[in-house]
Amino acid sequence: MSVYKTLLFSAVSCLLLIATTQALADEQSVLDPPASTHLVTADKPYTLNPPAAVTRRYPFISSRNHLQPSLDANNMCYIEGDAGYARQNYFDNAQWQANAGVNVNNNSNVRGGFSGGIAAGYQINQRYAIEAGWFHLPSVNTNLGNLAAAYLKSSVTYLVVKYKLPAPALYHTRLFFKLGAAYRKANMPANSYVFTAGVVSRRDSDYIRPTFATGFDYVFNRNLLGVFQYFYFMGANNSFGIIAAPPQGGALSTVGANVFTLGLSYNFNV
Repeated sequence: MSVYKTLLFSAVSCLLLIATTQALADEQSVLDPPASTHLVTADKPYTLNPPAAVTRRYPFISSRNHLQPSLDANNMCYIEGDAGYARQNYFDNAQWQANAGVNVNNNSNVRGGFSGGIAAGYQINQRYAIEAGWFHLPSVNTNLGNLAAAYLKSSVTYLVVKYKLPAPALYHTRLFFKLGAAYRKANMPANSYVFTAGVVSRRDSDYIRPTFATGFDYVFNRNLLGVFQYFYFMGANNSFGIIAAPPQGGALSTVGANVFTLGLSYNFNV
C-alpha cells in the first residue's frame, strides 16, 4: 500500500474510532442522566431538555440527549492549520524523464512528500463560509544524479466557498465541500540542469486554475475542531517551454497535487 493510501486509511480509522467511542459514551449518559434534567457542567455538558438560553450559549447541546455536530453561528471567523502528504507524480512524467533526472534520483519527492498549510475563513451562515489559504507543496529534485540537487519549489494560494452539513451517521461530525480558484507558483533554482543546459528558457511559472476540496471535521467543542481534508490543485502542461526542436520540444509541466491532511481549526467571534 502506498504512503498516501496508508495515511488516508489511518486518519479515517482514527476519527471513526473517536466518533464511535464518544457516541457510546453519550448513549450511556442517557441511561444514567444527572439528577437535574437541566444541569450543564464542565464535565457533563448535556441536558435532557435544555432551556433556550442554554442552547443559545452552547449551540452544540442537543435536546435529544446527546451532542450533535455543531453548526457554526453566523458571523464567526476561524483559523486552521493542516499538515500531511501531497501526491504529485513527476517520476512518471514523460517530458521530465526525457529532459531531467526525476526518474534516477532517490529520496527527492518525485512522487510526493510533506505538505502543510494555513487558512482563515469567515462563517456567513450555518452552511456557507468563505475561506482563503496557502499550501506548501513538496520540493522536487530535478537534477541528474551526478549533479548538485536543484529543487523545483511550488506553493499554492487559494480562495474558496465552503459548504458544510452534518454527517447523519456520526455524532460531532460534519462533512464539507470547497470550490474556488487557486494561484500556483513554481520556481527552479539557477543551477537546475534544464536551465543551465538551455533546455528551457525560464525558471519561474505561475497560473490560476479551479480547485476543490472535501473532507470532514470533528467537533471537540464550540471553538476547536479536528479536520481531515483532501485538496486537489491542478497542474499546468505549459509551465516551462522547451527550446529544443521535436521530439524533445514541448514543455515541462507543473504536475497536479493530491493533498491529504489532518489539521485543527479554531473558531472565534470578532
